[in-house]
Amino acid sequence: MSQRSIFTSLVLSVCLFGLATPSLAQNWGKSCVENGGQTATYRVSKIKQGSSRADFDKAVAMHIKWYRDHGYNDNKIVTAEPADFDAKAGRMVANPNEVVTLHFNGPGVPADKHDDAWNAYVAAYKASSDIVAEKYLCMPKTY
Repeated sequence: MSQRSIFTSLVLSVCLFGLATPSLAQNWGKSCVENGGQTATYRVSKIKQGSSRADFDKAVAMHIKWYRDHGYNDNKIVTAEPADFDAKAGRMVANPNEVVTLHFNGPGVPADKHDDAWNAYVAAYKASSDIVAEKYLCMPKTY
């Protein structure tokens, strides 16, 4: 088995079986980059009743601003509205109640760096949504 195959198996095990710990996640990210990839966090968030996509997008903007204001410039957050297959209609249907985010190259920020602006964007996410799925990816650098 090649080193890349072993690495891929490890990543799948971490993602599928929830074996990630902070130390393992940090080593996994380093290994991903050393093998020519870039890390990404994939999340599916459900918009809370009484909230909106605009509220979620505000949290994303606050999140990105925090990183830029603190000198982190190599990460990117992309959002998208997912679609679900409607078996009765036989087609894909947009799901405005969920948002998918891909956070590329999210830096591991130590807890002592968290400040009031950090807490504000985390609170904005929590007020507008609940995370229903989260996975860690090793992506090609083409994204």
